[in-house]
Amino acid sequence: MDDNDNRPITPEEANALHAKAAGAAIERDVAIIVAARASANEATAKEAASIQSVAARSAEVQASEMNTLRHVANARADQEAQSAETSRFGFYLLTGIILSAVVVVVIWLATRAPETNVSGPSGVYMPGQTGQTSTTPSSHQSTDGQ
Repeated sequence: MDDNDNRPITPEEANALHAKAAGAAIERDVAIIVAARASANEATAKEAASIQSVAARSAEVQASEMNTLRHVANARADQEAQSAETSRFGFYLLTGIILSAVVVVVIWLATRAPETNVSGPSGVYMPGQTGQTSTTPSSHQSTDGQ
């Protein structure tokens, strides 16, 4: 050991040691405050990152829903277009069948031979006929065997 270690401390040395200890305490307090602020900033940053992560996930979900709705709307539009096309085809088909039937009936009526038998059923007088006489039902023989 050195002999200087056992000697008494002078008041100037004591003041210097106290000042050095006070400076170290201040440095320690400043370091603690800086560490606390860094910890608080880190917690704030983590919270902000968490909020941003939730917001990003929410945006992804919303984008996915919008994409799904767009696909559903496109599918419905395609289905409606196909339905309209089918309806239009059905309309034209039915119109063609009706027009064909009308043409066939007109042709049949225009080309059929006129009827030449103008006499009515037996025993019934038809006005405008000449040379025929009217017969009464009593003059006919009954067919039930009497």
